[in-house]
Amino acid sequence: MFEAPLSSTTTNPISVKLMELKGINDAVWNFGDGCEEKGISADHLYAAPGKYNITVLIDFFGGIKLTGSQEISITDGKFVGENEIINGINYG
Repeated sequence: MFEAPLSSTTTNPISVKLMELKGINDAVWNFGDGCEEKGISADHLYAAPGKYNITVLIDFFGGIKLTGSQEISITDGKFVGENEIINGINYG
């Protein structure tokens, strides 16, 4: 129904896009963090790490509606400093 990544970081915007469906009038994307956007495709940047549910409501000509959703995992995209140890890996 739509294309979206399964994971990203707080520093990388994601892109979501409906697959080719005939008769689409409009679509509303809900990114699970209080933000919504209209359109066949949308970009979004998550402010905080966590798991979010991306939902799209598709409105077709003729009044038919279709909903789809997918979970995305967002990690902290902060810069890893010199000599910093994260998950046992030394970045020095």
